[in-house]
Amino acid sequence: MKHQYKPLALLSLMFFMVGALFCMNDILLPSLITHFKLNYTQATMIQFTFYLTYILFPIPIAWMIHNKGYKISLLVALFTCAVGAAFFWPAKLFESYPLVLTAIFIISTGLTIINVAANPFASLLGDPEGAHQRINFVQVFSRVGYAVTPAVATTLIYNQMGEIRFHFPYLLIAAFLLMIALLF
Repeated sequence: MKHQYKPLALLSLMFFMVGALFCMNDILLPSLITHFKLNYTQATMIQFTFYLTYILFPIPIAWMIHNKGYKISLLVALFTCAVGAAFFWPAKLFESYPLVLTAIFIISTGLTIINVAANPFASLLGDPEGAHQRINFVQVFSRVGYAVTPAVATTLIYNQMGEIRFHFPYLLIAAFLLMIALLF
């Protein structure tokens, strides 16, 4: 067994979405400042909310991975990210910045699980001497997702009439994450 290609392909798609979701905060910020008329302190809550999960959840996530395994933990992560992305719909519907922050927090929780579980899982998908190659391969897709997201997401957020649809790219992301979870 050299490499298990189907799970590696799914991990690559997952890492592509991780890169896209990390980049979305940078793209989202200017549109939310305009849409909700945020001051600087309110705007910085996006990054604070996003990175708060890295402080709060490492131990519970490690417990989950230890007790449920990598695959179940990654499925939980995908569903968590999808729920967070879908949460942008009620945030737009109710014009609620606190709901946006809640959505970001939920997404970040899923991303934290992925960041803890995905690399060790990739290392197990083949011979031990090829583990570093598999980890590097799937990690490349995170950078690709980060690189292509600004062009795609910006055109999805701002329509031709200049309206801000900050929820729209997240609904597409939620659908894509659910598709990856189903394939997993």
